[in-house]
Amino acid sequence: MLSGGVHMQRNIWIILLIFILFGCGGLAVSADRMDSTSGHDLYTKVLANNNKYVNQGSSEPDVETNPSALSSMENVPDVCSSSPGSWMDISMPATITCPGYYRISNDYTALNTSETGVTIVSSNVILDGNGHTFFGNDLSETKGVVVQSDSNSTYQGVVIQNFRTNQSWRGIVYAALSGAIYNTTHTGGRVGIQASGDNNQIIGNVVQNQRSGIKILGTNYTVQNNQVYNTTICFDIQGYTLPHFLHHIDRSNLVDGKPIVYYSNQSDFTVQTDTEPAMIIIANCRNVTVQNISVNNSYIGYQFVWDNQIHIENISDARSMYGMVALSVQNGSFSNSSFIGNWDGTDIQDGVNLSFSNISIKNPTLSGLWIYNSTPITITGSSVKDARSDLYPYPIPGIMASGCDKVDIKKSSVSNTSDFGIGISNSSHVILDDVLVTKNGLLSSEWSYFDKAGIAIQNTFDFSVKNSRITHNYDGLFLRNVTIGNISGNTISENQQSGLIANTITNTILYNNIFNNSANVLIDQYSQNNIWNISLTSGTNIVGGPNLGGNFWATPNSTGFSQTHADRGDGICTGSFTLAPGQTDYLPLAVWSHPLTAGFDGNVTQGVPPLSVLFTDTSSGQPTHWNWNFGDGSVSHEQNPVHTYSGIGRYTVTLEVTDSTGRSDIIRKPGFIVTNGGRVSGPNGMIWISSTPSDALVYVDGAYLGVTPLQSVGVPAGIRQVHVTKDGYHDWTGYVQVRQGVFSYVPKVVLWPN
Repeated sequence: MLSGGVHMQRNIWIILLIFILFGCGGLAVSADRMDSTSGHDLYTKVLANNNKYVNQGSSEPDVETNPSALSSMENVPDVCSSSPGSWMDISMPATITCPGYYRISNDYTALNTSETGVTIVSSNVILDGNGHTFFGNDLSETKGVVVQSDSNSTYQGVVIQNFRTNQSWRGIVYAALSGAIYNTTHTGGRVGIQASGDNNQIIGNVVQNQRSGIKILGTNYTVQNNQVYNTTICFDIQGYTLPHFLHHIDRSNLVDGKPIVYYSNQSDFTVQTDTEPAMIIIANCRNVTVQNISVNNSYIGYQFVWDNQIHIENISDARSMYGMVALSVQNGSFSNSSFIGNWDGTDIQDGVNLSFSNISIKNPTLSGLWIYNSTPITITGSSVKDARSDLYPYPIPGIMASGCDKVDIKKSSVSNTSDFGIGISNSSHVILDDVLVTKNGLLSSEWSYFDKAGIAIQNTFDFSVKNSRITHNYDGLFLRNVTIGNISGNTISENQQSGLIANTITNTILYNNIFNNSANVLIDQYSQNNIWNISLTSGTNIVGGPNLGGNFWATPNSTGFSQTHADRGDGICTGSFTLAPGQTDYLPLAVWSHPLTAGFDGNVTQGVPPLSVLFTDTSSGQPTHWNWNFGDGSVSHEQNPVHTYSGIGRYTVTLEVTDSTGRSDIIRKPGFIVTNGGRVSGPNGMIWISSTPSDALVYVDGAYLGVTPLQSVGVPAGIRQVHVTKDGYHDWTGYVQVRQGVFSYVPKVVLWPN
């Protein structure tokens, strides 16, 4: 599969007492970066050089141009054709030093850990493998063929064909211009074909059972009729600029039998495919729609590079290494799409005017949604769940925005990440509104507590967190080196260590929040000029009181300031609450004494099934959670739900309401909803009837009531005719006296076969 490696530089936090930015990946990322031998070197290098790069830090360089790193040439004979127009037979190992036609005459097994079958240090060479095989060792640095350009020379016109490798660390390493690799086969090993340079052709090759299939870095490649099987990184397009991603790639390239779908330099089209593609690559295109496509088990499922006006809807990816990557995309919308089981669900770099709505990301092992150096960004109605891994030694975020401006995340959720739920770093003009972050950071053990927060914001100015629920995380909200902030209308509760960690926060206002944690705020001495309340303002506060002021200070054991200080009569506590020197809430919210009372009504209460009922919450007080039980096994947590009753009977409806302080009340209305079969109606009396066999049709006075067994069916009082019928059996007819307010039992009806 041409699984392009358009992966981007990413700044990740390593947090050892403080957040430290580090990068992960780049324009080209291969699975080699995850080798345990790489350790943190990758991230140290990226920290020093914050630009796009090609796989820095990998223990195995992607594009090898250092002669000393390419092959061991000691005791390897040089060969030079004396008749450039005729074929010269050569034996591996060999070094070709001049132009000509060369034909391999032997199979060869590497004798040392860095041996190369054939090294080419000349232009205008045609090497025919003649079907022979180089046997290497993928745990060492053996290579089949190396075209070895260096800083002083770049070879041209080198063609390699009909060559095979088996278990080689690199099958072919090709650093040349205007050449070709034809009809080669690479089995086992680490990388099949690794090519750099421009105007090359890679045609008709087979790579199987490798970690990486085909890697290219250059411009204007022609890639056709290649087949890749059972590889992790099937096809890796690496590069620094747009031309590195503009090639001639068609659907004749197959990965595990699935075609590569590639478009470049086109406009005004919709991507369509009749079969599941191996991957989608869109480069330098305009006004593109991609919809209703699924990709599975690829390298990068969807790649968008230097595109403008793209519309992505209803796509999915499962278990590709990267679900979706967008690099330098402008004016893009992404909606109603899902990514499951990827390393990264979605990676965005250098984007302009991008929106994400209803994106679902589950079970990523590195990050869910990662955004770098982009503006403006809007994320709405999206979720990241279960971003966790025990394999990789750095924090794993659900949603991460780094180096961004104008980030708006609303009505979205992050839950069950190993480390922080939502991370914001080196950004500005950030809004988090109506988000739910819960159960994040509970699995992390290697890092300090700073990376275990539900929401973590650092090195950021002009930000707000409002109307959100931050609950059951290791830490609720972590702020470091931030200024000009607004934190209001949030419920920050039941977080394991603390509700808020504040390190060097300034000029931030925090009001109308509920803090309900064992330790609500940990704030350092460098945090200054913060305000913990607004002026007393008329309006319903977060705990139902009649005035806005400061925050509600609670603890799970009910010993919080707001829980232990009286209401002075206006929803504000008597006295002020000092968190730390210079940090005082002068108007802490009090428990509002007005009771919470559950109540509800329905727009209809009886009728013929299916009966749709709109339930309306009429509770007094300020409930924030609703638990409905409709009496037929169905429940809801909406405030004003609509429920449809499909059976016949009398149903008890129950509503339990809870407010933000934890108070609750419950109301039950027995027989609130009555459904019946039609003309026979009313709650005057009840009949119960069963039959052998069951599922027989029951009619009362000719009106259908349902099937047996029927229980608690309301019918008018009086003498009623009951008719029971079932296909294949004789009908039964009888009479029953129905009395008002009394259950009338009809003896079990036995139906006899016809």
